[in-house]
Amino acid sequence: MDKNIKILIPEALPEWTDRIHNGPMKEVWNGDNDNLPTLELTPPQKGLKSEFIDGAWYWVVGCEKCLGSSKGWDYFVCDEHNICIDCKTNRSEVIGTVWGTKGGFRCDPCQTALSLKLKREALEKVASDDYDEWDYKQNDEIVCPHCASSYEPDEPSDGKETCDICGGEYELEIEYSVTYSTTVVGERITLDLLENE
Repeated sequence: MDKNIKILIPEALPEWTDRIHNGPMKEVWNGDNDNLPTLELTPPQKGLKSEFIDGAWYWVVGCEKCLGSSKGWDYFVCDEHNICIDCKTNRSEVIGTVWGTKGGFRCDPCQTALSLKLKREALEKVASDDYDEWDYKQNDEIVCPHCASSYEPDEPSDGKETCDICGGEYELEIEYSVTYSTTVVGERITLDLLENE
């Protein structure tokens, strides 16, 4: 996409400053202002966004990959860069689910292949005859007893869990340990103080 695209948006008046991006494919002006009409527009092509320049609203390039400023989680993506990160299939040609990931998305066949690869690698870490249930007790993080993958959950709770890597189910029990801390109140009593009394 040409980085110098600049298309006037005559429908958006210059005095309208209340504009939000409603997803990467819609711009909304005055959505929260009852005194002005609400305007919803779709950019003329993917990867463009609205920007206020020199007293007017314009469609300009928003695709971070086109601009060379991508940090991996891009909001605006043009058709050219809207491709599976593994097989490079354009999103318009993908059938089925897409999986968002850093750098764009992964199509379902590529995600399935990756999941199988990760599962195989994880299961290879734990030999079938090398299982000891004590290896999975009292750990600082959750460790799957099927494949030894470890993680810290967002909000853990006791109960049945399913491993994101191997798909194995296991029972999670959260264990708490009690520790004690003390601090001196007033002056610390020492042997020297006792002998001076």
